[in-house]
Amino acid sequence: MRRRKQVLLTAVVVMLIMAVLPLNAMAKSKIIPNDNTGIPDRVLYQKILQELGKSSTKTFTEKEAARITRLEADGDDDNIESTKIKSLKGIEKLKNLTYLNVSFNRLRSIKHIKKLQNLKYLDVAVNQLTTLSGIERLYQLESLDVSDNKLTNFSGVENLKNLTSISAWDNQIKNIDAIKNLVNLENIVLNGNRLKRLDAIKNLKRLTSIYATGNRLSRLPNLNKYTELGVVEFKWNCLSEKELNEKLPQSWRRIDDWYKSTVKLQNIKRTIKLIQPVAFDKINKNIKKISGLANKNSTVSLRDQNGKKIISVKSDSKGKFIFRNLNLEKWAGMTLSLQSYVMDKFYGEKNILKEVKFTVHN
Repeated sequence: MRRRKQVLLTAVVVMLIMAVLPLNAMAKSKIIPNDNTGIPDRVLYQKILQELGKSSTKTFTEKEAARITRLEADGDDDNIESTKIKSLKGIEKLKNLTYLNVSFNRLRSIKHIKKLQNLKYLDVAVNQLTTLSGIERLYQLESLDVSDNKLTNFSGVENLKNLTSISAWDNQIKNIDAIKNLVNLENIVLNGNRLKRLDAIKNLKRLTSIYATGNRLSRLPNLNKYTELGVVEFKWNCLSEKELNEKLPQSWRRIDDWYKSTVKLQNIKRTIKLIQPVAFDKINKNIKKISGLANKNSTVSLRDQNGKKIISVKSDSKGKFIFRNLNLEKWAGMTLSLQSYVMDKFYGEKNILKEVKFTVHN
């Protein structure tokens, strides 16, 4: 009887060991490590741990990773390298992500996001991207922010038909042909690029807002055909008043401050060139007159070393300005500056075009 009990006990122990070993092996296989076999980027790994509510010394499993649908992994708004994500390798482990914010980091590639098929919102602003490789099959994507990178085009978004919003300010974009078939697009931000034309939007009739300030536009599509359009910004381009009058919706009033500011803030010159004297190093305490060329219809002001205005004049329609009856004796040996600026009356903003510092010689 005793022998029989021993045999039964041994059998039970063996069965328990056999049951536990596979579970342990399985548990170990599900851990995603912070190395090249898992997610190697330390900062990204820590962001995921934070999302899971785990301490920085812990790890997480594939099952835990699959629970994450939203990840805020933006870097701090500073230049501290230790706070920046440099690689998204392994991000595909978060297979159920619908929202990903990795802005303000040091990313040079987003190729590792290509398997995030559920992604609807992607923010990769303020990184170092030169291409959007990896985005091509994210068919559920609705909102994309690629602002402040080094992109020259939108190659990769051609088939992302669910996109309703694209923000791409401050890149080097010259060509937007890749968006021409994104018929559900409602909002697009293209400020601060190198665009000369917007032909690619001619079939995007659901657009409600277009921002394209600070480009090189000289032509616009006929915006009278965009019945949903409510907001556009085309300042700081090369558009003539005739072009704006013809292409902007005819129902929009031409007497409003917005329209007047849009017309005024075209073909802006960010220079100050002296006529008399011929150079800034020729200015001395005995000078009574300073003339030169700046942007047309701008304000040119002479300012002290603290930036306080001494005197200001308006440049004419050709950009010429003249300061007369100057008395610079009290400023001898000090650093002054000439500043040109224009006002955006609609927003009440002062836009500094150019500032040149100089010393008043004895």
